[in-house]
Amino acid sequence: MTLCSVPSDWSIKRRVIFNNAKRLFALFGLSQITLEDIARGYRPEEQSPPPDGCSVSKAYVGMLYKKEDLLREILDSAWVGINGKIDQILARDMQAVDKLRSFLREIPLLLEEDLDAVGVLIRERYPSCRFDGSFCECSGAQRCRGKIEKLIAQVAKEEKLRLDAKRRRAMMHCLYGGMEHAMLDVYIQYTRHPDEPHIQRLLQAHQSIKALTDTLLDMADGFLRKS
Repeated sequence: MTLCSVPSDWSIKRRVIFNNAKRLFALFGLSQITLEDIARGYRPEEQSPPPDGCSVSKAYVGMLYKKEDLLREILDSAWVGINGKIDQILARDMQAVDKLRSFLREIPLLLEEDLDAVGVLIRERYPSCRFDGSFCECSGAQRCRGKIEKLIAQVAKEEKLRLDAKRRRAMMHCLYGGMEHAMLDVYIQYTRHPDEPHIQRLLQAHQSIKALTDTLLDMADGFLRKS
C-alpha cells in the first residue's frame, strides 16, 4: 500500500498536474494558488523552480480541473492510502495490542513516502474546525478515526488498557494528535531549506519520523497494562 497513488492509466501530463498541485497546496494553501501556478509548477515569488518540476499549459489544467476538485482528488487519494494500510494492519492474525503497535510504527513510515501529501492533509484539516470543537472531516478522515477507535476498543477487550472507557478517547487524541502535529513539524523542516540537497532533507525527515515513532510507542506503553 502506498500513500497518494494515482491510477495507472493517467497520462504523464495529468500526473504532472497532480504533483504540482500537491506541492503548491501543501506550501501555500488552496486560496493562494492559481491554475497558472499549477500549470507552471511553482509560484513566481519562489526563488527558483523545484529541481524535478515539470510544466503543462494552463488551458490543459483548466480543461481537466477546477482547483477545488483537484484538492479533493489529492485528499481522497491520500486517505485511500492511509485507510488501506490500516485495513492491512487490522486484518493481521495477531492480538489487538500488537496491531496498535504496528499502526504506530507503520503509519508514520507510510506518511514519509509523500511529505507533500502530508502537508496538504494537515493544512486542509485545521480550517475545517468549528467553534464547537468538532471538525468537518472528509469521509476518508472519518473512516480513519473510526478504525482507530475500533482498534483501541479491541485492545480494551483484551484487557490490555489501563484506562477506563471515559479516558480512551483522550488516548486516541494523544496518539493521533501527537502524530499529526509531529508530521506537521517534519514537513515544515523539510520545506524550510529548499536550497539544501533533496536527499539531505529526506534523511533529516526520516530521522525525525524515527524519533516520532519511538515517542508514540513509549506513549502507548504508558496506556497499556504491563504483561
